Amino acid sequence: MSHTACRLLVALVSATILRAATWSRDPTARQEDAVARQARAFTFVPEAMLGWATLGKQCAVSVLELEGHALLVGSVPSPTLIRSFAREHGVSRDVLLLNLCRFFPGYETQYAELGLEQLWMPPGSVYILDAVDEIRRRLAAPRGARPRALFVHCESGAVATAVAAAVLAVTGAAADPAAAAEAVRHKSEGRCVCRAPDAERVAALALELAAGGRRGNKGGKVRQGRG
Repeated sequence: MSHTACRLLVALVSATILRAATWSRDPTARQEDAVARQARAFTFVPEAMLGWATLGKQCAVSVLELEGHALLVGSVPSPTLIRSFAREHGVSRDVLLLNLCRFFPGYETQYAELGLEQLWMPPGSVYILDAVDEIRRRLAAPRGARPRALFVHCESGAVATAVAAAVLAVTGAAADPAAAAEAVRHKSEGRCVCRAPDAERVAALALELAAGGRRGNKGGKVRQGRG
């Protein structure tokens, strides 16, 4: 065997041993290869990449607390943030990840290992207020069936914060759509993108529908770069 082949064999064996040594039986301590999952989101929604570069990777802002249950908003999460959810709330279905990204499918392998539930509802395939309805339904579930943490996110945060403002408006947690949008904007400022005019418009539409209005296309879109 040549000297080069021996070096390659030693390197391969060393890498295998290192991987075995660092692999953990605890799924909350395992690493996740995030690059491939994030690539399309960062390519098609530059605000997502900009957010990671300027605002940090751990964006999860609590905008509503309800009897020990939290609604959080943010942008593309990191695997580290997902593991922190599992450590805090337990490896169980107590965490719901409501993914409103168009280009980021989530970390499916990590979610499966952690026992976390992801619901992927990309804009364009569903009406944005369907996400509001889903959150309302989850929060209205009996306490034993209600997720302790419901994290709604999109690539930049713009869609997620608009949906959160609508939830605050229709649940009565804010006095009106403007107050709901301002509350979410204030809490998420410096953490993720929030466009208060869009958030107020979505909140107003959600209130109109909750009062018996008719659902249409008007007001159903939120701009977040291309995501």
